[in-house]
Amino acid sequence: MLQGVGGAAMSALTLSILVEAFPPARQAAAIGTWAAVAGLGFGLGPVVGGLLLGVFDWSSIFWVNVPLGAAALVVTAVGVTESKDATARPLDVTGGGLSAAGLLALAFGFTETLTRGWSSSLVLGSIAAGVALLAAFVVWEHRCPSPMLPPELIAHRAFASANVVYFLAYLALTGMFFYVTLLYQNVLGWSALRTGLSWLPMNVPFLIVAQLGGRIAARVPRVRIVVTGCLLGALGVGGLGLVHPGTPYWYVAACYVVLGLGYGAFVPACSAAAMAHVPEGTSGVAAGVLNTSRQVGNSVGLAVLGSIGLTAMARTWQGTGAPAAGVSHAAAVGATAEVTGGQVSAVGSALGPRAAAAASAAFVHGYRVGLVVAGIG
Repeated sequence: MLQGVGGAAMSALTLSILVEAFPPARQAAAIGTWAAVAGLGFGLGPVVGGLLLGVFDWSSIFWVNVPLGAAALVVTAVGVTESKDATARPLDVTGGGLSAAGLLALAFGFTETLTRGWSSSLVLGSIAAGVALLAAFVVWEHRCPSPMLPPELIAHRAFASANVVYFLAYLALTGMFFYVTLLYQNVLGWSALRTGLSWLPMNVPFLIVAQLGGRIAARVPRVRIVVTGCLLGALGVGGLGLVHPGTPYWYVAACYVVLGLGYGAFVPACSAAAMAHVPEGTSGVAAGVLNTSRQVGNSVGLAVLGSIGLTAMARTWQGTGAPAAGVSHAAAVGATAEVTGGQVSAVGSALGPRAAAAASAAFVHGYRVGLVVAGIG
């Protein structure tokens, strides 16, 4: 929990520091570098994590953050100038509580659909409670004297649009990583290190294009960059939706390249567009809201897209796959968790090779459903 709080604070404040430290003419280039460095950490994370897990136990992926955090403290103390908002307002504790509780209830409800089904009273109650809490949050924000979302930000069309695009883009990206990881690590048996290395064709173009974001924005309108980036991202996710266990890696790598180009163009351009004309004194709040849109896209995307794809896997397995393989209904229900988790070899060991083939087909069906929905989003 402490890491989550610290990470959320850093992600929001780093962007607001850039906006305060650089003049408008240089902000696009600075944000491009910011996005590239973030992408570098994202690209190296799975590789370093895989190396650590290959030598040490699982706790090493947390302990490695201690020296990194110490180095960040030193860099911050030396290179960051203190800035304060003279019009700082009190915290909107009620608004923060309502929004957090609403998102938690929604995520919990969608996550529980696989084990309990869509007709479960707990699932429906959680989703309904989430919607009600978020509706109460909207009402409260219009009445609160110091709202968490200032009205001038909500009314800013470019900022509001950027947050929606950010939310949808990261919803799709999180869903893609979830399903691709299941496919390669569980179905095909790849190690965490090999899976992380396989993402390099996506990370490298992301770094290059994000670093050039300022120069691109000087020649091409930001709206066109964002639209092009989103279309490339959707194309990459859609292409990965056609992957199956026998697909050659070169095709997957090509999809990764397209995805990296799209997000490398989209992330800095969308961030710069969102922060370019925010009202004076609201850069910290604006950066926090933008980061929240990304994080909510990650969490809600994983819950929603995971629920959609895994439900499709379970229904295919229990409805047609298992009966065609001669597996009883009780045995099929008992093996559903292995099927949706991509544990095809475990299904084969317990129920035979025909069941393994059916489990693989059911998994691929749900995988494609999840990624098609992600690409459309």
